[in-house]
Amino acid sequence: MTLDDVMPDPVDVWPENRRVVRLFTKLGGQWRVTTGGATGLDYALALALMERMQLDHKSFDEMLDALGVLEIAALNEMNQKD
Repeated sequence: MTLDDVMPDPVDVWPENRRVVRLFTKLGGQWRVTTGGATGLDYALALALMERMQLDHKSFDEMLDALGVLEIAALNEMNQKD
């Protein structure tokens, strides 16, 4: 097995989504998990990181909404049955 066997295909991210995608990847270990699997992100770190970004109120709300979209998409992907 080589690294190419396990690496996912690259994903293009539109410039306007790069900040929220970077935030989402920083939260990779912040999933709330039960015996049934992941239930959602633990937002404590997300909110702290967003505060450090010094976003205005509108940008903060937009980033939080976009993070929620990524969270739901990831949960749907993780919960797919083969």
